[in-house]
Amino acid sequence: MGDIVQTSEYIAIIRRAEFVDLFKYGWLPLPHSVRLDQPMRAGEGRDTFDELVRWMPTYEYSFEYLLIRFLDSDEDILVRTIHIEQVMAVYTFDERAQHELSISFDPRIKIQVSVWKEWFHEKWRQSFRHQCEQGVVAIWSLFGLSPEEKMACEKTITPEIQDKIFELFFSGRRPEGELSPWIYLFLYERHATYPKDKNKGYFLDYIHTCISIFEKKERDGEFDVRDSGYEVVRLLDKATSDKFPNLRTSIEASKLKEQVDKIAPLYHDTAPLFLYLKSRCAEGFDRGLLKDEVKKTLVNEPYKRVALYLLGLTLGYDKVYDAYYDELPLSIFSDEPQVQKKLKKRMPPLPTQPRVPSPRRIEPMPETNVTDEEIECKPTPDSLPIAWIKPEGKRLGAKTPIYPVYTPERKEELKKFGYKGVLYVCLKKAQFNCQCVRKALQKRGYDAQDEGRRLPSVDLNKHDVEPQEDLLFKDEAI
Repeated sequence: MGDIVQTSEYIAIIRRAEFVDLFKYGWLPLPHSVRLDQPMRAGEGRDTFDELVRWMPTYEYSFEYLLIRFLDSDEDILVRTIHIEQVMAVYTFDERAQHELSISFDPRIKIQVSVWKEWFHEKWRQSFRHQCEQGVVAIWSLFGLSPEEKMACEKTITPEIQDKIFELFFSGRRPEGELSPWIYLFLYERHATYPKDKNKGYFLDYIHTCISIFEKKERDGEFDVRDSGYEVVRLLDKATSDKFPNLRTSIEASKLKEQVDKIAPLYHDTAPLFLYLKSRCAEGFDRGLLKDEVKKTLVNEPYKRVALYLLGLTLGYDKVYDAYYDELPLSIFSDEPQVQKKLKKRMPPLPTQPRVPSPRRIEPMPETNVTDEEIECKPTPDSLPIAWIKPEGKRLGAKTPIYPVYTPERKEELKKFGYKGVLYVCLKKAQFNCQCVRKALQKRGYDAQDEGRRLPSVDLNKHDVEPQEDLLFKDEAI
């Protein structure tokens, strides 16, 4: 007869792929687990939760991880090895993850939603905000700016302003009331038909945000400042060119500038520049901004550095890291180790205690087994594509799936709601020249260049544009 072993309940967080391995092979090592000393109830066991997520990496989607509850011996060991027979229950962080995993896992597995889902949301918000803040760190490194210049920007974009920005973002609410102009600017979305291919459009956006600030609420989507009769719009129309200096000069004497200067002195100059940069980097950081003449122009005045600070916070680390790694460069990009012996860490570790309140918006969602027919929904055999799409956030490459879509309704559905957890975006005209796109379309019997010429220019997000190469920066344009 074997010895009687004292056991306890434990919980651990594992990746989705690790659970697949556990189910497939029957065992899994667990470097980190926490003993469950009390029943799992909503609002109870915060110390246990904090210890559970202490070493948990940043994640974007809640279905990337699972929480498992299992029975094991009370031995004090560093790494536990569990077998599938020991697992008592499987939990997801929220209902969305439960739905996603229920589709892909063995239907016999009963997946439950954790009673700590609100704390998991809080953890995600904290991680997301940290990623946004690290976007500023990466931008600062790319442009060679100093810690002192970053501190100066934070006197304008204060922690209190950032707290409110993220509070509104996470709650899904829009700015309203007597808030900092920077909050209205950061959360601004273009709905009016302002020029998409001209700098003037960003100045109209700026005027739009100012009206929202003074009226203490965002104007609805049908509001167009060109119909408002404001003096500043008439002055803007008198600009002799579309370059930033001329546009700025045209409205220097406006009453609007005088009003906004009283509450946010740098706002008048920063707002249109930030909106331009944000648009230019909508698909990821635009490396054209790192050209020597452009780079020098972008860092030579305080308001431009504030615009870069807001850009970093908007993009987050996920949209900047690719350019950041090239600039370092990373040792793993070389055949020989290049890491310096005296290593200066670029960022502090993520705090282990969650704080409230974290748009990554970061690597694309995991691939799912999707058939061409499920995506395309071709109405008739003779129908021509109205657009070609790829997974959002996934860079074009030989293995990037590219699909045709045949109706506006299907295109909007895939953009807004995605399919099986994956959102899709339309290819831009320039992308039809990529070799990988040519091959993908050739396999389907299409010529990529013909499709690029036939199809209308892709509709861009909000106030995103296809920028003219460095138009902003020619002849000291800003």
